[in-house]
Amino acid sequence: MPSEPESGTENDTPFIHKFRTDKFHYIYDINSNRVFQVNRQVYELADRPDLRSPELICGHFPEFDADEASAAINELDEAAEKGWLSTHRPRTLAYRPGTTLQDMLDSSPYEQLILNVTESCNLRCSYCIYSGNYEGQRTHSDRVMTFDTAREALDRFMEQAIATVHISFYGGEPLSRFDLIEQVIEYTQRSYPDKKVHWTLTTNAVMMTERIAHYLMEQKVLLTVSLDGPQAVTDRHRKDASGHGVFTRVMRSLEMLRHADPKTYDETLQFSVVCAPPFDFEETERFFNEHELTRNHRYSFSYMNSTTENPELKPSNDNIERLNGELAVCRKHYLDGLIETGPDGEETIDFARSLYEKDFSDFYHRSKTPLGDEMYPNGCCIPGARRLFVSTDGCLHVCEKLDNVYPIGTVGTWVDSEKIERMYEEYLAMSRDCTSCWACRLCSLCFFNFIARGAFSAEHRASECRYVRRRWDRVLRDYFTLLEKDEHLFDHLAELRRT
Repeated sequence: MPSEPESGTENDTPFIHKFRTDKFHYIYDINSNRVFQVNRQVYELADRPDLRSPELICGHFPEFDADEASAAINELDEAAEKGWLSTHRPRTLAYRPGTTLQDMLDSSPYEQLILNVTESCNLRCSYCIYSGNYEGQRTHSDRVMTFDTAREALDRFMEQAIATVHISFYGGEPLSRFDLIEQVIEYTQRSYPDKKVHWTLTTNAVMMTERIAHYLMEQKVLLTVSLDGPQAVTDRHRKDASGHGVFTRVMRSLEMLRHADPKTYDETLQFSVVCAPPFDFEETERFFNEHELTRNHRYSFSYMNSTTENPELKPSNDNIERLNGELAVCRKHYLDGLIETGPDGEETIDFARSLYEKDFSDFYHRSKTPLGDEMYPNGCCIPGARRLFVSTDGCLHVCEKLDNVYPIGTVGTWVDSEKIERMYEEYLAMSRDCTSCWACRLCSLCFFNFIARGAFSAEHRASECRYVRRRWDRVLRDYFTLLEKDEHLFDHLAELRRT
């Protein structure tokens, strides 16, 4: 599914990004996906092909002498001979050159099935994507998935699944359909005894009972519990239908789960944290680091969706300034901890590590394969391959984040490659400049990040892209600042699987 060649992609400047730390100058070479430490002369001249004589260079940079200019020219020529600092830019976006979408779907075994067992929820969180505050999104409803739909989806999925799979339960609030969850688990264990299944469930945990807690721990279900921080932070936005905060009930549920099996609790509990205005980040960080029920767990951290139509949820400039200040303190503490005690030291903050280490890990494990004329599109998956989301009515979607837009089939007819082609072509129509973006090999934005008001949005995409470029510029500076202090500081990442 390649796009048409983008017009105007010819460029005689190297495809690079320059950045500096307090000590050194660096050039990130996009084609080779490598970073080079250089002197100031090379740094300034790397993207100035119009300055290639000592006379021109010294005229433009009077602080350079002729010998420095000549040495920089020689160094740039040597880099070019090795294929570095090339002007090459990809011309198209494509999943896999020379392969059709249908071939990819046929050859990609499934790994994850996500069942949206209900659209009903016992909470009315103000920032929830289903709250009615987001144009183009569905709202809470009484629609539920039947066992017949779940079973048909499961059987079709297993026909093309690998030996070890993940089956996830999603909502609404999936614990309101605990009867269906039990049915699906027991049917799967009975019908597919040769498959190793990892069960996952996303829940607000308010409907937990001791029986449910013991069952989930017994089945070793990986639980993602929505919790935003201490009581004042959580109860500000997370309320039940009567307007009451839920923090106390969530904590009581966590106690039930831990009491059912302390070891499994420590191994299977993770938390989904949404940062929403007025952004009490410092209190949130302290809570997850210190509370006995939440510390030393994994955390998924996100910001409230910025496309909300509710003006009361829009952060003020003061809110944003305060958040940025607290995030900067958190990042500095984490970076200082790495330097002082190493990645496994006692001073490393778990919550901060969950926020920042993945970027370092992704960069550490980046591919060094040179860019060709076609480039894989950002952080996008191949829709309909490996993972499927099934809505309550049996419609298939790319994932749980795209459960209301761009359906790609039904349980009865299965994956429709023509619908995927149309979705992808619409996405490509606003993504052609990806091939000239310096962050194209680091970017993890996917289809979901480009959607606002129920459709792909060029305006929303532009905002997301600006944020990604700023973030990766900061990550590069942090990464190499740390390496300047200890060249082995990231050796431990070699043991981590890239996620």
